[in-house]
Amino acid sequence: METWPEELRDVSVELSGEPIPSVLRTPMGSGAVRQRRIFTVNMEVQQVRWTFKPFQYALFRYFWKELINQGADAFLVDLDFGGGLEQVAAKLVNGKYQYRYNEGYWFITAQLELDEPPYMSTEDYENFTDTLDQDLELLEMAANDLHNDVHEVMPDLF
Repeated sequence: METWPEELRDVSVELSGEPIPSVLRTPMGSGAVRQRRIFTVNMEVQQVRWTFKPFQYALFRYFWKELINQGADAFLVDLDFGGGLEQVAAKLVNGKYQYRYNEGYWFITAQLELDEPPYMSTEDYENFTDTLDQDLELLEMAANDLHNDVHEVMPDLF
């Protein structure tokens, strides 16, 4: 599997997307709707927008045509899903992309299909919630101190 070119790693990237539902809903003749998982792979389609300088666009076109078989093959690319850059396997949906040139820059938009986008681990989640609880306790103590200063200490100064 090809890897996204090093020369394209520091370009501006914008992402938007949504998970592909892994559940099937079946309305029943009577009673509640039945909902069940139909596959276990977590898939997402991400709309991506890259901003390239002219030489970067030329490199991207070569990468698309020669290295990923005009977009038919998957490739590895670094994307940020909130926890920093992580390498993910991606495919261009239908192998295509759109481009626009304006004032010396190429703007490329495409849809990327990601088979297993990264998610926060259970350990990281627990660490995050523990840290959040501690931060909330510190915030509450600071608010109480501020309340005390405003309503008890400052009136005595005047």
